[in-house]
Amino acid sequence: MRVSALSEWPASERSRVAHWFGRSDETTRTTLLNGLTRVHSVLRSLTPANFVRTGSDRDRATGCMPNPAGAGQEAAHVCAPDTATHTISISPKFCAMRQWTAYSDSRVSTVIHEVTHFVDTMATLDKKYTIVPQLMAWGQTNPDLAIINADSIAGYVVWGDH
Repeated sequence: MRVSALSEWPASERSRVAHWFGRSDETTRTTLLNGLTRVHSVLRSLTPANFVRTGSDRDRATGCMPNPAGAGQEAAHVCAPDTATHTISISPKFCAMRQWTAYSDSRVSTVIHEVTHFVDTMATLDKKYTIVPQLMAWGQTNPDLAIINADSIAGYVVWGDH
Protein backbone atom coordinates (compact mmCIF):
# COMPACT_ATOMS: atom_id res chain seq x y z
CA MET A 1 0.00 0.00 0.00
CA ARG A 2 2.75 2.50 0.89
CA VAL A 3 4.70 1.79 -2.31
CA SER A 4 1.70 2.51 -4.51
CA ALA A 5 0.85 5.62 -2.50
CA LEU A 6 4.43 6.86 -2.86
CA SER A 7 4.25 6.17 -6.60
CA GLU A 8 1.02 8.13 -6.98
CA TRP A 9 2.15 10.78 -4.44
CA PRO A 10 -1.23 12.33 -3.53
CA ALA A 11 -1.47 15.11 -0.95
CA SER A 12 -2.52 12.59 1.72
CA GLU A 13 0.71 10.62 1.26
CA ARG A 14 2.84 13.75 1.20
CA SER A 15 1.23 14.67 4.52
CA ARG A 16 1.86 11.19 5.98
CA VAL A 17 5.53 11.36 4.93
CA ALA A 18 5.87 14.85 6.43
CA HIS A 19 4.37 13.64 9.73
CA TRP A 20 6.86 10.78 10.04
CA PHE A 21 9.98 12.32 8.51
CA GLY A 22 9.66 16.07 8.99
CA ARG A 23 9.60 16.74 5.26
CA SER A 24 8.01 15.44 2.09
CA ASP A 25 10.47 16.47 -0.57
CA GLU A 26 11.43 14.44 -3.63
CA THR A 27 14.58 13.06 -1.97
CA THR A 28 12.56 11.67 0.95
CA ARG A 29 9.95 10.26 -1.40
CA THR A 30 12.60 8.58 -3.58
CA THR A 31 14.41 7.16 -0.55
CA LEU A 32 11.17 5.65 0.75
CA LEU A 33 9.92 4.45 -2.63
CA ASN A 34 13.18 2.72 -3.58
CA GLY A 35 13.81 1.35 -0.10
CA LEU A 36 10.29 0.09 0.54
CA THR A 37 10.21 -1.56 -2.88
CA ARG A 38 13.28 -3.56 -1.83
CA VAL A 39 11.79 -4.22 1.65
CA HIS A 40 8.60 -5.50 0.01
CA SER A 41 10.60 -7.85 -2.19
CA VAL A 42 12.46 -9.32 0.78
CA LEU A 43 9.27 -9.61 2.86
CA ARG A 44 7.57 -11.54 0.05
CA SER A 45 10.53 -13.92 -0.17
CA LEU A 46 10.60 -14.82 3.55
CA THR A 47 9.76 -18.38 4.59
CA PRO A 48 9.93 -20.09 7.99
CA ALA A 49 13.55 -20.96 7.18
CA ASN A 50 14.46 -17.25 7.45
CA PHE A 51 13.51 -17.16 11.14
CA VAL A 52 15.75 -18.51 13.89
CA ARG A 53 15.88 -18.28 17.68
CA THR A 54 18.15 -15.69 19.27
CA GLY A 55 21.36 -17.31 20.45
CA SER A 56 20.93 -20.46 18.34
CA ASP A 57 23.71 -21.90 16.20
CA ARG A 58 21.97 -20.51 13.10
CA ASP A 59 21.81 -17.08 14.73
CA ARG A 60 25.52 -17.17 15.55
CA ALA A 61 26.27 -18.35 11.99
CA THR A 62 25.13 -14.96 10.63
CA GLY A 63 28.22 -13.41 12.20
CA CYS A 64 26.35 -10.88 14.33
CA MET A 65 24.95 -11.15 17.81
CA PRO A 66 22.48 -8.92 19.64
CA ASN A 67 23.73 -6.05 21.71
CA PRO A 68 24.36 -7.46 25.21
CA ALA A 69 23.00 -4.23 26.71
CA GLY A 70 19.66 -5.06 25.11
CA ALA A 71 19.52 -8.69 26.22
CA GLY A 72 15.96 -9.48 27.18
CA GLN A 73 14.75 -6.19 25.73
CA GLU A 74 14.83 -6.94 22.03
CA ALA A 75 12.11 -8.73 20.12
CA ALA A 76 14.34 -9.57 17.16
CA HIS A 77 17.60 -8.74 15.44
CA VAL A 78 19.35 -9.25 12.13
CA CYS A 79 22.88 -9.11 10.84
CA ALA A 80 22.55 -6.28 8.32
CA PRO A 81 25.18 -7.63 5.89
CA ASP A 82 23.41 -11.04 5.78
CA THR A 83 21.82 -10.47 2.40
CA ALA A 84 22.37 -14.06 1.27
CA THR A 85 19.91 -15.55 3.77
CA HIS A 86 18.04 -12.57 5.27
CA THR A 87 17.99 -14.40 8.59
CA ILE A 88 15.81 -12.82 11.28
CA SER A 89 16.52 -13.90 14.84
CA ILE A 90 13.48 -13.81 17.10
CA SER A 91 13.44 -13.79 20.89
CA PRO A 92 10.74 -14.82 23.38
CA LYS A 93 9.60 -11.17 23.51
CA PHE A 94 8.65 -11.40 19.82
CA CYS A 95 6.47 -14.43 20.52
CA ALA A 96 4.60 -12.53 23.25
CA MET A 97 3.78 -9.55 21.00
CA ARG A 98 0.42 -9.01 19.34
CA GLN A 99 0.34 -10.12 15.73
CA TRP A 100 -0.50 -6.69 14.32
CA THR A 101 -1.69 -3.31 15.45
CA ALA A 102 -2.03 -0.02 13.63
CA TYR A 103 -0.67 2.15 16.44
CA SER A 104 2.25 0.44 18.19
CA ASP A 105 4.84 -2.32 18.01
CA SER A 106 3.71 -5.75 16.83
CA ARG A 107 5.15 -8.83 15.17
CA VAL A 108 4.38 -7.33 11.76
CA SER A 109 6.04 -3.99 12.50
CA THR A 110 9.01 -5.80 14.07
CA VAL A 111 9.61 -7.88 10.96
CA ILE A 112 9.35 -4.75 8.79
CA HIS A 113 11.77 -2.98 11.18
CA GLU A 114 14.27 -5.83 10.94
CA VAL A 115 14.08 -6.16 7.15
CA THR A 116 14.81 -2.43 6.77
CA HIS A 117 18.18 -3.06 8.49
CA PHE A 118 19.52 -5.27 5.69
CA VAL A 119 22.09 -3.44 3.57
CA ASP A 120 20.28 -4.49 0.39
CA THR A 121 16.99 -2.88 1.49
CA MET A 122 17.42 0.39 3.42
CA ALA A 123 20.41 -0.14 5.78
CA THR A 124 18.50 1.56 8.58
CA LEU A 125 19.82 2.13 12.08
CA ASP A 126 18.21 2.17 15.53
CA LYS A 127 18.28 5.84 16.44
CA LYS A 128 14.97 5.75 18.33
CA TYR A 129 12.85 2.77 19.35
CA THR A 130 9.12 2.10 19.74
CA ILE A 131 6.25 3.01 17.48
CA VAL A 132 4.29 5.61 19.44
CA PRO A 133 2.92 9.07 18.57
CA GLN A 134 6.07 10.64 20.05
CA LEU A 135 8.11 8.98 17.31
CA MET A 136 6.34 11.17 14.75
CA ALA A 137 7.14 14.27 16.82
CA TRP A 138 10.78 13.17 17.02
CA GLY A 139 10.81 12.79 13.22
CA GLN A 140 9.64 16.38 12.86
CA THR A 141 12.70 17.69 14.68
CA ASN A 142 15.14 15.02 13.45
CA PRO A 143 14.35 14.43 9.77
CA ASP A 144 17.87 13.32 8.86
CA LEU A 145 17.74 10.64 11.57
CA ALA A 146 14.10 9.66 11.04
CA ILE A 147 14.64 8.68 7.40
CA ILE A 148 17.33 6.18 8.48
CA ASN A 149 15.54 5.00 11.64
CA ALA A 150 14.06 1.48 11.45
CA ASP A 151 11.09 2.18 13.74
CA SER A 152 10.25 5.40 11.88
CA ILE A 153 10.10 3.43 8.63
CA ALA A 154 8.05 0.62 10.23
CA GLY A 155 5.71 3.13 11.89
CA TYR A 156 5.21 4.98 8.64
CA VAL A 157 4.25 1.70 6.97
CA VAL A 158 1.75 0.41 9.54
CA TRP A 159 0.43 3.49 11.36
CA GLY A 160 -3.33 3.81 11.13
CA ASP A 161 -3.80 1.17 8.43
CA HIS A 162 -6.64 -1.28 8.89
